[in-house]
Amino acid sequence: MDDFAIPLVLHARRLPSPCPVAHVGHIAAKTEWIDRIFKGVNFSIILSGHGSFRHPGGTERVQAPCVLTQWPGARLTYGPSPGTTWHEIYVCFEPARLPYLRAHGLMPVDSPWWPLAEMVWVNRLVDEVLLLARSEQRQVERWDSVCLRLAQELQLARRGPDLSVSRAAIHRLRCLVEARYREEIDVYALADQAGLSASQFRRLWLKEVGMPPHRYMTRLRLESASLHLVESDDPIGVVATANGFPDQLYFTRCFRKRFQVNPSEYRARNRPGRSEAV
Repeated sequence: MDDFAIPLVLHARRLPSPCPVAHVGHIAAKTEWIDRIFKGVNFSIILSGHGSFRHPGGTERVQAPCVLTQWPGARLTYGPSPGTTWHEIYVCFEPARLPYLRAHGLMPVDSPWWPLAEMVWVNRLVDEVLLLARSEQRQVERWDSVCLRLAQELQLARRGPDLSVSRAAIHRLRCLVEARYREEIDVYALADQAGLSASQFRRLWLKEVGMPPHRYMTRLRLESASLHLVESDDPIGVVATANGFPDQLYFTRCFRKRFQVNPSEYRARNRPGRSEAV
């Protein structure tokens, strides 16, 4: 179906609605990015495609089917991945409708977007939206009914996190970090490849490991370096580089913070009577 943008806010209603819709639109192959402060309360339903969504809580990689929300005063940036398109239906309500949507759990404060699992009923309501758009008559009351039911269905179709899959992904990433901690690893890029958003990864990693990824890698490097110190006569700079530290100064600062002594003192205390190359 062709793209459309239908304004409904100024139409009189014969039947009152608790949450009348203001605008409805359809973009079959969206390429442009949105970057602005929003005034209304909106749902962007992504039916196919993938891209990114930057909101006050961070930047998320989004994959259809999913729904992005916009609310008054929020600076939001989103759009399809470079060189791709996505299929979008959007439903907009006036700012005054935000309390109703919040009170009825349709616009959660802590979830600016969410993936959709069960699409059967969502797709049926999307079909109703497209059918209404083809009608020559502005059946405003039906628009209100369909769009409110669609907002409700977006919550009912919401996909919860698959904890077993997520924990398995975290376990694989932890094993990778433990095997390659001397290297420079972009764990967030690896998490993205595993299908975890940045916020999901941070939350699950912290729950499973107990400390942020960078601190965990630093701890692994320091434990390896401490063993290296007492088992070899390598200069401190060589120990630092061999265990993933960019330079001796940074290594010494981290080592002192972890062990309360500098590397030379640690070596001397743990290898009494042995000489040390500097």
